[in-house]
This record gives sequence, C-alpha cells and structure tokens, in this order.
Amino acid sequence: LIKNAIESMIQHGTENPRLIVASTYSDTEIIIQVTDNGPGIPKNIIDRIFEPSFTTKVGGLSFGLGLGLSIVQRIITEHDGKIEVNSEAGNTQFIIKLPLIN
Repeated sequence: LIKNAIESMIQHGTENPRLIVASTYSDTEIIIQVTDNGPGIPKNIIDRIFEPSFTTKVGGLSFGLGLGLSIVQRIITEHDGKIEVNSEAGNTQFIIKLPLIN
C-alpha cells in the first residue's frame, strides 16, 4: 500500500506529497489507515484494483504485474480481516481491520 501510494504521487507529480499511516484499536479489532494526497483512484477502475493481474502501471520505468493489492487483500482476509478503500483526488484512504486474537 505504501509503495503504491508513493509511486502514484511521484508519477502524477503530486505537490507536497503526504502519506499518513495511522493505527488504532478497539476491544475487538486493530484498524490501520494508509492515507495519501495523490491523484486518487479513478471511479471506473476502483472496483477492479484487488483483481489479480490488474495494473495501471504500463510503459517506461513504471510497470507492474498487478499482484500487489491482490496479495495484500489475500493476506488480510486470511487473517479474518477486511480492507476498504475510499478515494477521490487528493485523498485516498485504505482501511484495514484485523480482529484481535485473545
């Protein structure tokens, strides 16, 4: 998530790029938020970003296999967690929720 955010902000020339990683917890879960002020994820692809082999990185030195976010999602779900994404230009946030193990 962090690598994708940084690459996106660099690729799109985000002014004053900012990446915030924050965490909190409750009695039942740990919540991790990764937020950036980059260009956002276009509405027409946001539903596909967790698909294996889906990538927006093509050409030049920026390329991808489209595995990163699908692997992130798989790891989270294998630990009974959830991942959500909210995105608009200037504010993209991934929210990870993992259950506490007692």
